[in-house]
Order: sequence, then C-alpha cells, then structure tokens
Amino acid sequence: MFRLVKTGLLATLALATSAHAFATRDIKPEPVQGYRFQIVTTDDSAITRRIVDDITRRLVPVFSVFRTELAQHRRMLYVTVGPAALRDVAQRRCDCVVVSTFTSSQVVRSILGTLPPARAAMFTAVYAEPAPADQLSLVALLYRRPVRVAAILGPDTVFLKPMLESERVN
Repeated sequence: MFRLVKTGLLATLALATSAHAFATRDIKPEPVQGYRFQIVTTDDSAITRRIVDDITRRLVPVFSVFRTELAQHRRMLYVTVGPAALRDVAQRRCDCVVVSTFTSSQVVRSILGTLPPARAAMFTAVYAEPAPADQLSLVALLYRRPVRVAAILGPDTVFLKPMLESERVN
C-alpha cells in the first residue's frame, strides 16, 4: 500500500512538474528596462540639455550591445556634467563607476582627494581644460614664434610638473 501511495505521489509530482514546465514555456520574461548608465546634472539650462543629448546619443549605441539581463547586474556608470554633479555623485554611497565631464582637473582632484582611495579609483575624467602641451602649442601659434613660458605650481597643481618639464617649461 505504501508503495502504491509513493508511486502515485511520484506520478503526480512528475505530472505537475511537466505541466508547470509546459505552462512557463509560453511565459515570456519581462523586457529589461533602461540601460546601466545615468547622466547626472545639477542644472537644466539649454546648454546642459544639449550636452546631455549629445552624450546620450553617443552612449546609447554603446550600451545597447550590453542590454542583457546579465548586464543589468553590473555596476552603474554615472557620467557627471560639471563640478556640482561630480560632488553630488561623490557623496552617494554606491558601487558605481564615474566619468566626470566639463570639470577642471584641479576640481576633480580636490573632490577625489576627499574620498577613500578605493572609491576614488572608480572615478575618471575628461577634463574641461586642454592639456598643458596643447596650451603651449596654441601660445606658439598665436605668437608665430617660439615662446618661453614659466609656471608657478602650488600644492593643487604640482601633478602638472612632469608634463610641464617634458615641454621645457621653467
């Protein structure tokens, strides 16, 4: 008798499992909503909207390749526009990667200097100002002759010293 009940239970379980598998086969998973990047701004000016539109237009094709369920569990990428947005994201508690745009190298370094090294390592930037070598080339083009340049560096700009020395700036 016990064997009959056991066999009946196993048959019922097998039937229920196959019915569940048949029913769930036709259920389509919900589409994944959104991408894993966010553009952070602190103002809503016309220029900022144009910048956001341009960045979005460039990032959507890149991130659409990764629009899978697996990619949705990866780190969020924040693109900050301006120093206030960078400060805002730096204060958030998140496991995210941050690309700062339209912020000077000095401001980026000062904000990242307040963060723990492991957190600061998750930040990178496209600086607002041109590189020192490009600035010196522009000066030479404007004067149409070689120019001599001297630079006074402080604690906030000492990181520029190797680049300036390579360009022979006193």
